[in-house]
Amino acid sequence: MRSTLSALFLALSVIGLGGCETPQPRPDYTIKLMPARADGSLVAIPPECEGWESLNYDSLENQPWPRYGCANARNLAVMVDRPDDLVAGRDSGLANPETTANATRRYVTDKTKPLIDPNAKAPLAPSTQLPVLFGGSTTQK
Repeated sequence: MRSTLSALFLALSVIGLGGCETPQPRPDYTIKLMPARADGSLVAIPPECEGWESLNYDSLENQPWPRYGCANARNLAVMVDRPDDLVAGRDSGLANPETTANATRRYVTDKTKPLIDPNAKAPLAPSTQLPVLFGGSTTQK
């Protein structure tokens, strides 16, 4: 009897009733590049993303949601200025050594510039009156 139960448990585990799921195929979110004109310039073709309404997931199963990478790839393909940059990036060019050295010096000496506070009030105009250039008086009334 005991060997029969062990054999039944082993058989159920082997045929997939033991909790193992079949792996899902990995989606392809590759950005396709195609030549646009005879000059060899490229155009980026974004991947097609399926709608979220077709998903059949239970949020309590703690499973990863699919298709997150599709929106990222699609947005990148739409936003890229030169699709050639997706193949090989451009050279950054020459940096201004004085600006670079000053920024590094401020960082090392802990004198970095503060970030702009978006909630700060605008500065008030100076209270002194400017002289009138074309006639009139400069005195306040």
